[in-house]
Amino acid sequence: MKRVSVFSTAVAVAVLCAFVTVSARPDRHDDGPLRILSASVSASQSTLTVAGSGFGASPAVYLDGVALGSVTVNGTGTMITVPMPTLGPGSYDLVVVRRAGRGRDDRDDEGHRVGDFVLTVGAVGPQGPQGPQGPQGQTGATGMMGLQGPAGATGPQGPAGAPTLTVGACFAGACVTNTQVNGGTTNQAHVAPGASFTVSFDYSTVGTGSYCPGCVVQYYVGLSPEATTGTPAGTSAPCFINTVFGGGSEVGSATETLTAPSTPGIYYIAIDRSLQYSCIGSGGLPDGPPSNNQIIGAVYVQ
Repeated sequence: MKRVSVFSTAVAVAVLCAFVTVSARPDRHDDGPLRILSASVSASQSTLTVAGSGFGASPAVYLDGVALGSVTVNGTGTMITVPMPTLGPGSYDLVVVRRAGRGRDDRDDEGHRVGDFVLTVGAVGPQGPQGPQGPQGQTGATGMMGLQGPAGATGPQGPAGAPTLTVGACFAGACVTNTQVNGGTTNQAHVAPGASFTVSFDYSTVGTGSYCPGCVVQYYVGLSPEATTGTPAGTSAPCFINTVFGGGSEVGSATETLTAPSTPGIYYIAIDRSLQYSCIGSGGLPDGPPSNNQIIGAVYVQ
């Protein structure tokens, strides 16, 4: 029985010693003397950086005996950063103290936990001039195409085109065919207010015959009043024939230049006739608003 008791006691002592040995291991980076190799203040005098070794995981930092807060240590215990208080130019006593490891007290370290350094803070100089612009960097890769945006609002409705004309153009012994407006291939066109445009066509006449064999006859091409409002065109109607036919006839082609009214709208192009000694179309078509059988084309003024 005594042998068992002695053996049990020895085992208990060994376990206790092992426990004490494991518990007394120092924290990481707590071994070795604490050394301060350098200390500097940022240009803005807002951050203090201390480089060295043996700082431990949570050192205390003092500046002229005043403890600084928010101390940050890197993973290897070799660099400390801490916010700087507002200081004037001068020299200050910087002290870093490593906290005692578990199972230690101040007497265990024999002064190895304390580092001392003289920190010199200079006056902030004036801001220097801006440096030259650096070279342009390389063009980055083209990014992915973005999503398609929403459809825009519907735009305003455009103006109506000139009407398609199916009326004839034979009037007072003259017939007009193949009308082309402003150099186009049709008998209608869009023109700007006040702009000049051309009207080209073929014509044939049967003369005045026995009705008035010696009369001077004029044929004109001009514009009707606006088709919707009746606003007068206010432009001249040049004559493309001014002659005495007698019993004869005439076949030919003509190109006349007209002026678009200043008021927007639809204006029909028409032919007209007069029996005068000379052309009288300066005020428009001599007989006023034309009938359908006088119309040879149209313009939309906009």
